[in-house]
Amino acid sequence: MVVIISVLLGILITLLTGFLSTSHLLGATHYGFPSTWMVYMVVSPVYNPVALNYTNFVIDVAVWSVVAWVVLSLLLDQFASRKIQGRTSQNARHKARRAKR
Repeated sequence: MVVIISVLLGILITLLTGFLSTSHLLGATHYGFPSTWMVYMVVSPVYNPVALNYTNFVIDVAVWSVVAWVVLSLLLDQFASRKIQGRTSQNARHKARRAKR
């Protein structure tokens, strides 16, 4: 389940980086982070002004999916440990109340 959510988050983050202009070189604006996967040609927009690099897109999805997986794993681990600690302290209080009786 975490892997599926991580891949979906990786795709979402990659698509959002398509709005992030990373550089302006030689009449073209490059989009995508960490690797440029979309180039908008300013000089010759007559034919096809947008060039997509699918290999870099897949690389970006993989990078952001790994980042999302690490973050989700850490968050779930923290949540699980707090839940266990809460149960442990609750059990300790319950035992202390029984001992007083």
